[in-house]
Amino acid sequence: MVAAESLLAGALAKGTTTWLSSMLTDWCRTRKTDEAENKAWIKIVSGVLQHTKGLAERYTMIKTVAFPRESVRLDAIYVPLTLQEINRASFSLVIDSFPEKAFEASRKILIVDVAGMGKSTVSKVIFLRCLSERKALPILIDLRRLDGSESLDLSLAKQFGVKTAHQDLFSEFLRTQPLVFLFDGFDEKKA
Repeated sequence: MVAAESLLAGALAKGTTTWLSSMLTDWCRTRKTDEAENKAWIKIVSGVLQHTKGLAERYTMIKTVAFPRESVRLDAIYVPLTLQEINRASFSLVIDSFPEKAFEASRKILIVDVAGMGKSTVSKVIFLRCLSERKALPILIDLRRLDGSESLDLSLAKQFGVKTAHQDLFSEFLRTQPLVFLFDGFDEKKA
């Protein structure tokens, strides 16, 4: 089981929120901005923080096959998954914290398995651990919700409540920040 500190408490702790807010504000300070852009940035930061907190709250509680009518705490039932590389049986990684070892080896990780084996759950755990361990800003993207009619930047901007007028600033943010993108539902996406 996950350590006694709950994923939610770690993900939404005041220190984590302060760290995240500080990280986002520091990025703005490194740029030469005018008053209007600074106000836009404050709105973007607020939207990112609200969206991230909302996901952390939602991902902390899950529905299970055993108890489909009620939500249970993820940290109460999560048994760490062990990932193995297909071409290298000697490499395995237990997902009981943020998997730095995996991201050091490669910037891209693809988790493949049959339905119901925990891919979405491990994505949520990585999201929550990324926050609670203050590694980067995690962005979990449910591919089932994307219809392909707009860019990923635009879709994320909508999720974060970014106005169209601030899209360029938000796109720059996506390219320059320490972010961890987690894509879920690839196997459920229709071609």
